[in-house]
Amino acid sequence: MNSLFKKAFTLIEVNLAIFIMAGGVLAMISLYSLGFRESRQSREDVASSAMADAILNPLVVALSSRDLTWSQWKNLNLERANSGINAGDGNGSTIQVLPKDGWLAYFDTKGSGVDKTYYVSSDPASKANGVYSELLKADKTGYSLPGSVTLPQGMTYALVASRESEHSPIITLAVRCVRKNLRNTLMSQPVFSTEVRFQGDPNQ
Repeated sequence: MNSLFKKAFTLIEVNLAIFIMAGGVLAMISLYSLGFRESRQSREDVASSAMADAILNPLVVALSSRDLTWSQWKNLNLERANSGINAGDGNGSTIQVLPKDGWLAYFDTKGSGVDKTYYVSSDPASKANGVYSELLKADKTGYSLPGSVTLPQGMTYALVASRESEHSPIITLAVRCVRKNLRNTLMSQPVFSTEVRFQGDPNQ
């Protein structure tokens, strides 16, 4: 004789299944947002890297010229920082940097004393372009190098050149790039840097 009662899911089992399925759906939704954010950041990193490459390459070519004499190399317009920090070479020379104050040169200030606050300049690219032009003056390669930086639409950047002392044969170039609408995050962006070593005869 067959039972009058057929097997079925209880309400508890149905609720448990819905709960598990909802957890899976929510996990998938959170992964979508994470993936979108990572994809956007990846595009930003690629754009910044390409821009940094376009900025640094002409400078490396200009500064790597073998026609530069040692006296010309030493006299490149790297202003002395006014911070009074001593270089690590033990000679007491202050670190040289362009623009003056390094990354701080790309900040404006409000207030004074304890109320003094720093914020990223409204147009950091203008100062960076000045640094680029000063460094490009060393060009003796004979190549036709771009005389200014062509910024992709909506991008801005900061450029710093430095060396330990005026007798150092190495100049370090560092660039940070970001979209203008994210300008306030400029100093938290990755730093793309390269070193340029004097290629000429140090006895000249």
